[in-house]
Amino acid sequence: MALLRLPDELLLFVTSYLVLQRDLNFFAQTNARLYNLLNTYLYRYDVGQNGSSSLLWAAKHGQEATAKKSIAEGADVHIRSQLQWTPISWAAFNGHETAVELLLATVGIDPESRTSDGKTPLSLAAWNGHDEIVKLLLTTKGINPDSPTSREETPLCLAAYRGHEDVVERLLATAGVDPSARTLTGETPLSLAAGNGQERVVKLLLDLESIDPNVKNSRGETPICWAAGNGHEANQGMVMDEQHYR
Repeated sequence: MALLRLPDELLLFVTSYLVLQRDLNFFAQTNARLYNLLNTYLYRYDVGQNGSSSLLWAAKHGQEATAKKSIAEGADVHIRSQLQWTPISWAAFNGHETAVELLLATVGIDPESRTSDGKTPLSLAAWNGHDEIVKLLLTTKGINPDSPTSREETPLCLAAYRGHEDVVERLLATAGVDPSARTLTGETPLSLAAGNGQERVVKLLLDLESIDPNVKNSRGETPICWAAGNGHEANQGMVMDEQHYR
């Protein structure tokens, strides 16, 4: 192919007339020489013309090499999706530990970036039970371990509701975490766990002397009410036993 016998400078000149990224991608995949020549150009094009979308994609899918190359070519680590998710939001939510580590090591990263509903990377990792990422974030400077969402749900509330025992244990052992934090409607980690049938988490929380098993939400419902109303008899029994002994 005569085109491929052209010097690099002319190939790059031809490339400059390709305005769509898909055309650039197709051209770069023609052969190994073009790929090696245009790979960096593609990343720079993405940063300049597509708002660093490659980094957002790489963080979401755990593609560390792509994320690293994108950052090296100047990608904006604070780029946001439609719902205000940043690359570190996606990496934490989907459990991509190496991507989270890479992003945390990037100068200027905000480890407390919030989604449209106020969730931080720690909240997202806690929600999905990614204990190693929770551990990593808790050791990061500037992290608030009790940071609430727009509904006043702390990472502990989210982990308790979902039944992530390891994450709950880690958060309970972290300074600054309130085991009796309340959501916007007055739910506590105990009532959320009891109402959602998370027996192991209920037991963990009831083992704490500071936990009040009779605490009521804004509608006057106790954890027993939540457990009974949702058909979780085991949780109802545990809370009732705790009430008896306190």
